[in-house]
Amino acid sequence: MTFNPGSAAVPKTKIELSIECKNLENLDFTSLSDPLVVVRHRVSNTGPFIELGRTEQVKNDINPKFAKKFEYEYFFEIVQTIELEIFDIDFKHGSLNDQDYLGKAQMNIGEIVSAGSRGLTHKLKAKGKTLKGSITVRAEEIQPARDFFNFKMSLSGLKTSMFGGSRHFLEICRANEDGSFATVYRSKEQEGKSFSFNLDIGSRQLCNGDLQRTLELRLFKYKDNGHKLIGSKQSSGEDLKQSGKKFSLGYGTLSIDSVKHSQKFTFLDYIRGGMQMNFVVAIDFTGSNGAYQDPRSLHHCGQTPSQYYQATQSVGQVIQDYDTDKLYPVFGFGAKIPPSGNVSHMFPCNFNNQNPFVQGIDGILTTYYNCLPQIQFYGPTNFSPVINEVARMAADPGNLEKPVPDYFVLLIITDGIITDMDKTMEAIVNASGLPFSIIIVGVGDADFSAMDALDSDDRALRANGKTASRDIVQFVPFKQFDTSNRASQQLLAQHVLAEIPDQVTQFMFQNKKTPPPSY
Repeated sequence: MTFNPGSAAVPKTKIELSIECKNLENLDFTSLSDPLVVVRHRVSNTGPFIELGRTEQVKNDINPKFAKKFEYEYFFEIVQTIELEIFDIDFKHGSLNDQDYLGKAQMNIGEIVSAGSRGLTHKLKAKGKTLKGSITVRAEEIQPARDFFNFKMSLSGLKTSMFGGSRHFLEICRANEDGSFATVYRSKEQEGKSFSFNLDIGSRQLCNGDLQRTLELRLFKYKDNGHKLIGSKQSSGEDLKQSGKKFSLGYGTLSIDSVKHSQKFTFLDYIRGGMQMNFVVAIDFTGSNGAYQDPRSLHHCGQTPSQYYQATQSVGQVIQDYDTDKLYPVFGFGAKIPPSGNVSHMFPCNFNNQNPFVQGIDGILTTYYNCLPQIQFYGPTNFSPVINEVARMAADPGNLEKPVPDYFVLLIITDGIITDMDKTMEAIVNASGLPFSIIIVGVGDADFSAMDALDSDDRALRANGKTASRDIVQFVPFKQFDTSNRASQQLLAQHVLAEIPDQVTQFMFQNKKTPPPSY
């Protein structure tokens, strides 16, 4: 098969929405209603709903299942809302205003996805009143990229210089739409006439889920003054997964010695398989924030919500769609608390040690505000106690033994430099093998450069001779976002939560957790 650079379209991760209704109002006298659904979506919480499309008209059916599907680009990090309006079409060429109205519903895409194969059902409403009938929407991911490959490869026939010491390396690149290539893998340069190496890679990284997509294999001679391309060959993921396949690259030969193919399931698979996202909030009440009555304080509750409030609300509105019971523990740290006035590095903001849970995002925000006048801001800024506590929750044997364990997300909102950095790094490394992610939002104008060490995107975090099994931390400075409007708040949430889906799937893959067959 011939492959041309740029010939493959880059697939997008999309879901397909299927719609059905039950027990619609019958507004026709001599027959049943002839329903049609208009689907609209809102690109930002402040914008209007824009029409996405319409189903076909189903004649004489008050329990219609529509054949028309809607492809929708799904992002975990954004609250995406759709509005569905149902009409009884009596006048084929008339406008919607000429048709009988059967009601409407609004749904968040995250809630639809979380509902799994059963779909999300809402009662129909109009002008604030509940009408007869309901609508159900189901989501199914399309063009999934679940393939994962463990390659054993070798390069042979390599030339060495008369003095020895020549080094070579391999690059694998994938075609872009414009005909250019992007490097997706580069081997370590090695000496000798031949050498072997392993490549563990998912099809998402290799070819964005399309095994027919053009790849280019490139052999380089390593040179200090610029590497020399020895030879290249165009191929595809389908070619690479054939054990025993050989590719001539100039004077060298690349051999696919063996291939192990497995499935790396997607974030949506695990959500539909029953995984719950448990959201935990930890709030910095150290003295550097300033007394909450002071308008300059980061905790000040004036006409404009505090940065702590805004950060909690923005992130929580996304997470809540994936948490069925919507009960959240809320902790504080770095304050003197009642009744003794002792400093606490972790305390429930509702002061109930046996039950630190509150109901919903509004419950989190109310508990936060109620806590402010009851404590004295103090210090220091210690993260490790709350990290260890949430790690303890995630490590519960009853959780880890589940086919799909619950996944914990800890949101830490802070204004300052970590005091217990060494213990915090140790806690993160120890927790990296658990179903657990940490989001740190820095508020105010402090120097947060040390946070980059915790958000180890480039290299694994190390502490006390141990290396983290994966990156579980995402840090975002709040001041980069103007949250004066809802669109900016969504952008903050998108940036903060962008790494969570990959962190979830990485944990599940490392621990061989497979969603139930019904996913």
